[in-house]
Amino acid sequence: MNPLLALGQLMPLDELARELKHRIEVRGLGPPRAFERLAGQILVDHPEGKALVLSATTALPDDVTIDYEGLIEHGVTTVAVLGDFAVQGRLINADSDGGPFFFVDGDLNAGEIVKGGASFVILGSVFCRGILFCDYNHGAFLIGKDLSAAAIITCDSDLHAGGDIKGPVISDELGNMREMLVPEVFEDPDDPQDEFVDAGVLRARLEAGQPVLKG
Repeated sequence: MNPLLALGQLMPLDELARELKHRIEVRGLGPPRAFERLAGQILVDHPEGKALVLSATTALPDDVTIDYEGLIEHGVTTVAVLGDFAVQGRLINADSDGGPFFFVDGDLNAGEIVKGGASFVILGSVFCRGILFCDYNHGAFLIGKDLSAAAIITCDSDLHAGGDIKGPVISDELGNMREMLVPEVFEDPDDPQDEFVDAGVLRARLEAGQPVLKG
């Protein structure tokens, strides 16, 4: 069972969608930005699903997983934290093809963040003490305020921060992956022209505590 289940209450998705849109509007993050659209998308994607709502500021001492496994058995397709959310360890969305919608009406603080295909919407700031890695384009990562991380690595991902970004940004769009990352994370480590990161290898190195950044 996902430990988050013991911390929250189940809520119908239509009720939560209204609450999320209200909280987005209060923060001035409505149209033309994508925040409000994603708040409504939870109903489109999973009309029969439920939301797991954590109503107070939450701090957890271990790793936290935001994946369907451990949640979908209970009908949960959305996890919403109506306050700040702190994870001492790693915040992980292991499935690059999807995952529960994850909403935080406050700040997100984590030791490391590895996001696959789930959509993450954080209305406050994100503070990541280690590396933030976004893999694949099935889910957006929207941040209302600032983003701070030791390094921000994106592979074909939609990442937006409304405030300042603090930390080196490494992405396929910038074309600086070979310059910034160790050769072992590429599909062909020996070919300097190969700029395609092997996301599975990069994830495994992060989990094992092995370096992914040069220097």
